[in-house]
Amino acid sequence: LQRRAAPLLREPLSAVGPEHLPPALAERFVGPQGSYLLRIYPHGNLWNPEELSSFLSEVRGELPEVSGVPVLLHDSSELMLRSYQQAGWVALAVVVVCLLLLFRSLGPTLLALGALLVGALWTGGLLALCGIELNPANLVALPLLLGVGIDTAVHVVHRAREVGPRAPLAGTSLGRALFYSGLTSVASFGSLYLADHPGTASIGSTITLGIFCCVAAGLSVPGALLNAWAGGDDEAERPA
Repeated sequence: LQRRAAPLLREPLSAVGPEHLPPALAERFVGPQGSYLLRIYPHGNLWNPEELSSFLSEVRGELPEVSGVPVLLHDSSELMLRSYQQAGWVALAVVVVCLLLLFRSLGPTLLALGALLVGALWTGGLLALCGIELNPANLVALPLLLGVGIDTAVHVVHRAREVGPRAPLAGTSLGRALFYSGLTSVASFGSLYLADHPGTASIGSTITLGIFCCVAAGLSVPGALLNAWAGGDDEAERPA
């Protein structure tokens, strides 16, 4: 083999051009007008949003019209994030309008929204504590939680307006109904956590924690605020 290869090595090598490529490679890397396909591979992890954004910013600085899987991944993720934010604001606006139409008063509306806000803060804290990060899959759960999470607070505030703020809720038919309906919602959405697909499991864990926190906030926050408010009114009415 060395004797046969020696003459070939002594001869000057000619330049390799597109005409020397096999037809299968030429169809993939050479365009009909003679343009070439340039592939750029990143050094970091494309599934890391920060590294993906940094990689695309560097490439787009030289090639503004670059395309490919990283571009589709980045642009679709940004579009989904903006869409979820818009859906969340629209859902919140619809919830506020429905509360105003139901209570016909600003105070009970703010009280129910306060319970929803507390539930949202608890949800964010539990997600961080459990190490669950928001991703394009579980972000779909956030607009859903606005409608599901306000339900408990609406019933509690509505009952307080009918029977008084100091009327006990635990042990009543409404208290048991809200508690068990919350458990059924947690159990139904929590079953998604057992899915083999990571995105579906992430949706299940996010919705489960969100419903649990919103139900807990709806059962506790309005009653506590109403009791504190009523207690302040009683103190003001007492003679000095």
